[in-house]
Amino acid sequence: MKKKILIVDDQISVVKIVSDVLKKGEYEIITAANGQLGIESAIANKPDLIIMDIMMPVKTGLEAIKEIKQIDSVKSIPILVLTAKGGGNDLDSALSLGASGFLAKPFSPRAILDEVSRLIETV
Repeated sequence: MKKKILIVDDQISVVKIVSDVLKKGEYEIITAANGQLGIESAIANKPDLIIMDIMMPVKTGLEAIKEIKQIDSVKSIPILVLTAKGGGNDLDSALSLGASGFLAKPFSPRAILDEVSRLIETV
């Protein structure tokens, strides 16, 4: 059975690139355009991994991570932060809220596949 990955990002171009890379890895892709929709989709779909942007409308990625990690049914899902905000504060904040990994944009397809593979194998 294919592993499910939820991509939460408000940039359609990023969602498409990441989706295309991961589909080659035989993953089922679910998408959400902001943090609030990401939380709702995580609860409804129970993905094996969440890839989360930080800067989004409605609810930021950091707010969404914090909320997801407080919901029993989804708190154990690993979260990979993929963001243009690659500063140390964002990394520290994301990891302290419960993120399992962090990649800065721009990213290489190989880096995403390697990180996704590493995180999904811990599920």
